Amino acid sequence: MNFFKLSMFSVVFLSVFFISAVTTMDGDDIGPEISVYSGSELKWEEGNRDFFVMFKSLLDRKNDTYNIGSDGKLNKLNPQADSCKESATFELSDFHLPPDAYVTDAFLIWNAAQPAAKLAELTDNSVHLKFTDSSGNVIIDKEITAPVHNKLDGEKSFDFESFAGIRQYPNIDYTAPEDGEMGYYTYRVNITDVFEEAHAAGRDSGISDSRNALLGKWEVSGLDCATDDFPYLRGTTLVSNWSIFFVYTSSAPGVKPKKIYVYNGFKDYQDKSQDILVKGFKFPNDPSIRVTILSSEGDSANYVANSTDHKIPEGLKFRSDISLNWAPVFNICHPHREPYAFAGKGYDDIFNSISSVFGWNSTTPFCVGGRIDSPGEVDIATAEWAIDVDTFLLNSFDFPGYLNEGDTDIEIQLNMNNDVVYTNMMIVSLDTAPADFDIPEESEKNFCSCSSKQNSICSDSSFYYTVKVENWSEKSAGGVVVTDKLPQEIEYVAGTTEIASLFDETGAGINWTAIADGPGGSFPLESGYYVDDSLEPCSFESCPESYLIRFKVKPKAGLPKNAAIKNTAIISDSAGVTYRTNSDVPLRLVFDAACPETAECSAPDRCSPSCGGCGTDGTDDNGNGSDDDKGTSGTDDSENDSKEELNDSGNIPEDEETGCAIIVI
Repeated sequence: MNFFKLSMFSVVFLSVFFISAVTTMDGDDIGPEISVYSGSELKWEEGNRDFFVMFKSLLDRKNDTYNIGSDGKLNKLNPQADSCKESATFELSDFHLPPDAYVTDAFLIWNAAQPAAKLAELTDNSVHLKFTDSSGNVIIDKEITAPVHNKLDGEKSFDFESFAGIRQYPNIDYTAPEDGEMGYYTYRVNITDVFEEAHAAGRDSGISDSRNALLGKWEVSGLDCATDDFPYLRGTTLVSNWSIFFVYTSSAPGVKPKKIYVYNGFKDYQDKSQDILVKGFKFPNDPSIRVTILSSEGDSANYVANSTDHKIPEGLKFRSDISLNWAPVFNICHPHREPYAFAGKGYDDIFNSISSVFGWNSTTPFCVGGRIDSPGEVDIATAEWAIDVDTFLLNSFDFPGYLNEGDTDIEIQLNMNNDVVYTNMMIVSLDTAPADFDIPEESEKNFCSCSSKQNSICSDSSFYYTVKVENWSEKSAGGVVVTDKLPQEIEYVAGTTEIASLFDETGAGINWTAIADGPGGSFPLESGYYVDDSLEPCSFESCPESYLIRFKVKPKAGLPKNAAIKNTAIISDSAGVTYRTNSDVPLRLVFDAACPETAECSAPDRCSPSCGGCGTDGTDDNGNGSDDDKGTSGTDDSENDSKEELNDSGNIPEDEETGCAIIVI
């Protein structure tokens, strides 16, 4: 089919979306409020987290199809899709995620143009998701169905949004415009359970890094597509794509405490600005911001300047104070164009069907679908048609005076020109100042076990947790309390909780003192343990006060071999400060299939460095520093365990120790 025999008369209608008063179903603006899913705002405000978006177009280009510019000529910078694909696959690699990435929340999103013959029918609320790991094993192969099923005029929520109207497109003879009804929709489905399943499969196969369980090919198929509909084809407004947005925890170097916010809004924008205020954070020194925009139907180099109806130049801007000028944001994938247009301001080609992707530790974007030799120009061979997943990295070096330590809000502005853009979501992450009890470059919650593998324990042996408490704020912390609710997979070994506040030059605790159990030998930290009336602040030069708490636990019997035992302690004070250890990255432990026999190691040596040590200040420490579990495991407590108590110096009496070897984790 020839898409180019258009007169100047018919061309002017290609980019304008005329809305009928009868058939109009307007979309909702993106933002300015945080998205709400299942009654809660979609935000993550504590801990070392980050996010990533996988995405693919389900469109193809089988003919030599281009959009036509306002001059009546083919716009070679603006090739267009003209057909649909049954499936599309994104390959997730170690470029995208740090080694210890663990997905905590995930959503599968699909966007589509409703076929013209089905505008009054139900939309497609189901697609097929398949995940094949890097070894070729099919891990996930299932239908994903949204919890709602709507027509275009259905009730809108985070789960479903839509809009519809009348667009003018060339008639079959390409001699005059005619009206054509069109409609678009999106579904967003929580698939966190899919990633949990993938993580569990990785543990089953012995994969050590949680990231590696997710690496491989993610394929989505089966989305109903408006493949032969003239209103969409002639107007070059086909849309069919999918994306997976997920949030993960990580303690990898460079992954800092962040706040992450989601803003949804499925709407067609043209010649309009949208402001979004992001607040509720506090910037550290030299903060970084990441903004990712999910949209469809952006066209490269499609703009009209200095006319009555097209006064707004396309672009993305931000500012951290109303007194500042708006700062334009662009990158190599979304370049600054036409510097003399718009009264010498030019515009930034943000919505151009070229996506900018950053690796988890990279500061330079990779342009998906863009030509390497010509920034901002679509590469027909690699194009992801009619989808933009655009990420922009903002930092204080590139924007001096705009991202300052202590700032508590920023304002983001999206600007659309002649190019009609269908927005879906915007995700914003911001570095935030560390919490008061966040120890720099160190985990507060740790463990030691009989296993020699990283983050591993033995199913038949006890192990120790340790919790370190220091104040890294600028003022004293009063009424410091540690609370720890143990996961259901383990049980506390009565009489084993102790605390030290003095340490030798190796960091080993000197003055271990027993913490009394709760009623019936219950775990004393579950209801909160009062550590100190006033904890003085540390600095990089010295730390006047530090506490280390340790206690023994053991796995319950009958746990599956791929069980993941997750634990986080909470450190709080009387001023209302609440901090979840390890920057809210749970300490995840898995079973080691190659553990020593319990006769060889029934528990780690509590006096080893990884267990907190048993240092001395020149006095007798009353014990050789090992444990006596005598091979007990599971839920079957031995008499020695149930009666195990600490002596006056906080150590297990010498005649109850077996000298088990320690494995330093």
